[in-house]
Amino acid sequence: MDMEEKKLTADAAEQALPVQELPADIPAEVRQKLAEDLNEEATEDLKQDMREAEKEEANDEEVKANPEMLTKSRLLKLLIKKQYVKLREVTEEEQPADLAELLEELDENNRLVVFRLLKKEVATEAFAYMSDEARDDLVNAFSDVELVGAIEEMSLDDAADLLEDMPAGVVKRVLEKSSKQTRESLNKLLNYPESSAGSLMTPEYVRLREDMTVAQAFEAIRKQGENAETVYTCYVVERNRLKGVVSARSLLLSEPHTPINEIMDDNVVTVKVTDDQEYVAREMQRYDFTAMPVLDNEGMFVGIITIDDAIDVLTDESICQLISGLLLSVNLAFSRFFLHFPGTVPIIFSIHPVAVPSGLCLIWVPDNRGVY
Repeated sequence: MDMEEKKLTADAAEQALPVQELPADIPAEVRQKLAEDLNEEATEDLKQDMREAEKEEANDEEVKANPEMLTKSRLLKLLIKKQYVKLREVTEEEQPADLAELLEELDENNRLVVFRLLKKEVATEAFAYMSDEARDDLVNAFSDVELVGAIEEMSLDDAADLLEDMPAGVVKRVLEKSSKQTRESLNKLLNYPESSAGSLMTPEYVRLREDMTVAQAFEAIRKQGENAETVYTCYVVERNRLKGVVSARSLLLSEPHTPINEIMDDNVVTVKVTDDQEYVAREMQRYDFTAMPVLDNEGMFVGIITIDDAIDVLTDESICQLISGLLLSVNLAFSRFFLHFPGTVPIIFSIHPVAVPSGLCLIWVPDNRGVY
């Protein structure tokens, strides 16, 4: 069967599916909004969007080579045909990062509709990979019920990052409607300075005791692992003091009856909640850590910072340094040019209205290297 036949077969199978009701696990308030967004008038708009998407995909070599690939047009077609169960099935099979990228190809309204139809865990994972702009669009359109639901499903560090960018009134409403445990944890994270390790950490980790055996440790991992940020490194804690760390590798290679205190590493590198995020990220890079334990000012173990967050910090720092370097070079060039050719300022200003004021600042205000 060639590629075109496979595509036709997949299309025919989806066409044959019956029209379905909205999934029962969607809250009543959200179901009402979806019903409005999927009315007959909206469906006509969806059809137009689908036709445009099909035209774009007709020349896409990757789509041609993978006829069963989940595409923008296929997603829209499932919406038009009201095949919500099938939509959930195909999106559940996608990698979260790929699904996030696909969602961002949709316009703002269609993205919101599809997002509301996703299974909770699928939506939460995809949300974490979306751009800030796309996330803001969704959050601004969410009802309080949806926002609280999203916050409850997210890891606490991601939830805190999201709330930091929201108006105080919205944050207050969300925290009031969240569970007591979530509210208390988020309040702690939100109280740390924005650039500190405390604001980047998560209190969700696997906690073990020294007197456990390897077999008991695996039981603890099974119970705590679903909500933990990572299970590759576990933390041995007594009375909120960090005694050691145990890797998944050490546990897997040890006999079930082996005491944890015999295989744990008690020479633990840690950071403080007040340490700068860039310092923490570089320390993780230096030691090749996938997670870094964080202590408060009294030496109590309060959370961990994971490698994905550290990479984000280093990436942001690199981008800022690159932009700063480029702007400095441009500003210096303009400054020296104006000093030698002051009569050309009006001409250049008309071409580049943004760079000139910065350059003029450098002319008149000396920096610490003596450049005027």
